[in-house]
Amino acid sequence: MTLLNPQDFRLDWDKLKTFYYIAKMGNITKAAEFLRFSQSALSKSLKILEDRLQTRLFYRETGGLKLTEKGEALMKIVEKCYLEMQQVKEIMNEDNRLQGTLKVALSPELCSSSLINSLSGFIKEYPAINLCIKETGHISAFDMSEGNVLIHPFIKEREDLIQHPLATITYGLYASQTYLDQFGNPRNLKDLKDHQWIGSKVTTSLFPDIASFKTIKTQESRKLLIEINSVSARIHLAAKNLGIIAAPKSHPAFKQGNLIQILPDIPSPKLDICYIYPKQFEPLKRIKVFRHYLKIKFGNSQQY
Repeated sequence: MTLLNPQDFRLDWDKLKTFYYIAKMGNITKAAEFLRFSQSALSKSLKILEDRLQTRLFYRETGGLKLTEKGEALMKIVEKCYLEMQQVKEIMNEDNRLQGTLKVALSPELCSSSLINSLSGFIKEYPAINLCIKETGHISAFDMSEGNVLIHPFIKEREDLIQHPLATITYGLYASQTYLDQFGNPRNLKDLKDHQWIGSKVTTSLFPDIASFKTIKTQESRKLLIEINSVSARIHLAAKNLGIIAAPKSHPAFKQGNLIQILPDIPSPKLDICYIYPKQFEPLKRIKVFRHYLKIKFGNSQQY
């Protein structure tokens, strides 16, 4: 039997964890702020790791760092190990009582929706579970290594994630009566090319016909006014008579916006929302009970 040389395993976990967060954030300064270390300490740790591996792990580019080919290979291994270590830590720390912190990240399209309004019932039912809710603009910004939950549209090509269908959001087009009196009430989608449009990345994908119109704002073409991911902000701007928006039909902000649905006869796009978390954290009780609560609250095919 051939014994492995112990000198081959001089990589301590702290340096690998440092590498992991630098790679996730693509920036030593951001990683240092997140880990609450000095930037010089992280730079030194990375240099020691590269010296021991005798290879370069990052390229420097404008605005941050990019993994080299060997850096990408190491990241795949470290990320897998980190998730498994987090799984062990979370499961060992969890007792039979439903308690602890559950971090929930929401797509901007869901913030201030009826989903948020439903959380009071969960808090009353599970007072020992501390919900930490934040908005995340894109999936890469969400750290799934901590046993967190993401409520977000379905993410393609991620077999490492469990994605439970949670709800379906139905969208409509809206504007204020004052705006329509000034610019006219569109009779079909083509008419929207002559209107101010307040959109987002999500609405661009849901209404591709609108997105395909000319989007350069000029004196002759008022089509694009602004792109903003917050539904509440879009409703607020539309209520200020600044343009036409797409928004979930049952969004609570409509109660105060006094907006009118336009083109109600066109097919209403739907956005499927999922309850998402890494497969490794399936055993965690607090993840299960929150998923169960939301599924009962909305139902697998519930629209809101």
